[in-house]
Amino acid sequence: MAENAAAFLERLDRTTPFKISKVLTDNGKEFSGRFGATGQRETTGNYAF
Repeated sequence: MAENAAAFLERLDRTTPFKISKVLTDNGKEFSGRFGATGQRETTGNYAF
């Protein structure tokens, strides 16, 4: 899901006449890398959002 969101924002950034300066998320599991095939795990801090 985060990959789709990142791809969308990249396309949006290329086509809008204004600069996107901030993206707000709730840092839920789907964006923070804490949810994977093996279940809950600690976040690495290395994620797009």
